Amino acid sequence: MYAIYWNGKLLATHGTFPPDPSWHWSEGAQTFDLGPMNQGVLAVRVYKYPLGSYQDGLQGGFYAPPVIGSAQAISREKSDTEYLSLQHRQFAFAIDSLEALVLLLSFLFWWRDRSQRVLLWTALYCLTQLFLALLLTTLHTPLSFRFAQGIDEPLQVLQDVTLWFLLLWLLGLRSNERVMRWTRALVWVNFVFQLADGATCFLDWSRYGVTV
Repeated sequence: MYAIYWNGKLLATHGTFPPDPSWHWSEGAQTFDLGPMNQGVLAVRVYKYPLGSYQDGLQGGFYAPPVIGSAQAISREKSDTEYLSLQHRQFAFAIDSLEALVLLLSFLFWWRDRSQRVLLWTALYCLTQLFLALLLTTLHTPLSFRFAQGIDEPLQVLQDVTLWFLLLWLLGLRSNERVMRWTRALVWVNFVFQLADGATCFLDWSRYGVTV
């Protein structure tokens, strides 16, 4: 989240600052109108939120230098940026399409024969992959960071669990009671810790952030 000042006057804000901070999980490039071109001082106020459990400290602030120009130039720059972003994700789109096909076929065949659990685990794994990729990244859905982080953790758990059981079926270990017992125990451990991690995003820990 940030606020833009032009010659000391607040021009625009993106997100909200403490005491009730709010920002989005995934977004494209943002554009703002500075008004008639003239000499002035541009200042940016940025809020650095507390680090999450799997962040590297690079989040917050600018991801790239800001670009200033005429409305036409900025519009072209944004269009080019979005086009390149879509172009670079073509392979990811192909993988998402393949996973959607596997999801549909696996679910249909499992529905016909419920004893084929491997098809159910495959369908659930593809479902979590698609949900995480499309809703939280590719589509730039305007979800708040707290909400997106809160649902990301349970989805990560489901993704891990389905992959574990899928591997047990593929490796022929489902008849090994000891392995299955340890797997179920790890499922509950993973579920509890991941859910607790995601739940912290809904708590009021924003006052520990840094504003610069």
